[in-house]
Amino acid sequence: MGKTTEEKILEAAKTAFIRDGFNGARVRDIAESAGVNLALVNYHFGSKRELFNAVMGRALVTFRDSMLGMVHDETTDLKTKIRECVRNYSQMLEENPQLISFVMHGLSRDEGEFARQFAVQNVFLGSAMQKQLISEGLSEEQSEQFMVTMFTLLAGACLTAPITKIVLSKDDSQMKEFFRKREEALPSLLEIIIEFQKLEK
Repeated sequence: MGKTTEEKILEAAKTAFIRDGFNGARVRDIAESAGVNLALVNYHFGSKRELFNAVMGRALVTFRDSMLGMVHDETTDLKTKIRECVRNYSQMLEENPQLISFVMHGLSRDEGEFARQFAVQNVFLGSAMQKQLISEGLSEEQSEQFMVTMFTLLAGACLTAPITKIVLSKDDSQMKEFFRKREEALPSLLEIIIEFQKLEK
């Protein structure tokens, strides 16, 4: 079965938003790349903002579902889970570099509506991963602190990438290698954080 008009538009829009950013992407160019006329883009999505929301929303749902599967998996050990979470998160940000900005924008507009739309409540609470952290010796509160720390380390790298690039005087290729090495090192750092939290009890 061939791709629907909406799918063609969404794929072309994702490419444009990643390449040019929200402000730089032009709906006319997106329509041309998708092989449809401009009126069809407006018919399906109404505006560039709504098209951007659809692209980022789809990426967020895909990521949420992959993370839910890992966090709630009762058969995978904790170390593997941490490494998979880091890998999945890093891959998601590489494929959708504007996703963090989309999330921040959505939360600033209406936190409750954003949470309902993407069903992001209770992703971690009561999960297999939280139980594993507790079985490692962390308290319930410490397990929550750990998850916040993990996602802060992951999301923070994306948010600060433009500043990091300037401060460290790196080009795009060097930045990619820098973050690849960071991704490799991060699971070990997170394991050390767990051990440190156990000492705090």
